[in-house]
Amino acid sequence: MKKSIKILVKLSCYLMFFAAIFGASAYGGYLYITPSSYISLNSNPSVKYTVNRFNRVIEAEIGSSSELKLRNLMHRDITDAIALTIDEFYDNGDVSEIQDIDFVVSVVNLKASEDKASSLAEKLNNEIRLRYGKSLDEKTKGISVLKE
Repeated sequence: MKKSIKILVKLSCYLMFFAAIFGASAYGGYLYITPSSYISLNSNPSVKYTVNRFNRVIEAEIGSSSELKLRNLMHRDITDAIALTIDEFYDNGDVSEIQDIDFVVSVVNLKASEDKASSLAEKLNNEIRLRYGKSLDEKTKGISVLKE
């Protein structure tokens, strides 16, 4: 009798352990696939990114008027995705010189404070400035919008 109770206790402990692991994994997956921000790179053509809480791209779409094919941007950090997109514009001849373009990065944050949207826009604008030179300082603008 005592032996069967010990077995039942061990079995219930294992079941609770696996249920906790499954619950934590499911919650992490939910956080990864849930959009938290929409970022728009307003250039010619414009590109819209859907980003999760970890600043990873979960969806990217380009304006319908362009024949530009985006590289695989899924699951990349948003700063890398924007840099790859700008490089793709340059490689395809959509722009002759990076310095001649006016990039506007817009951030719409769904679930966070306005401070997070502002800091993300500033981070993205700084990354563009660092990668493509100081000549973009006057042309690059960041717009931060909070949507409730």
